[in-house]
Amino acid sequence: MAVQTIMLVAVYFGEEEIAWGGDGEKTTGLIVSILIIQLVAVIGAILTSTASAKFGNIKTLIFVNFIWMSLCFYAYFMETPLQF
Repeated sequence: MAVQTIMLVAVYFGEEEIAWGGDGEKTTGLIVSILIIQLVAVIGAILTSTASAKFGNIKTLIFVNFIWMSLCFYAYFMETPLQF
């Protein structure tokens, strides 16, 4: 559910807040971003599972939440398609 929520919100954010050159670039950029989100989700699940086994659940969750807060802070300042 989390990955689907991220994809939905990312598409809305990308469509409204990013300065795309045209409709074709917007469509391509949003499709590519959804595919990248899927890839990152798979890799993130594997890495989180490995880190949890090695360092413990609490430490891993704290680290993942810190990364998440950093990404949200970075997203606040996004303006170009390359940043997106």
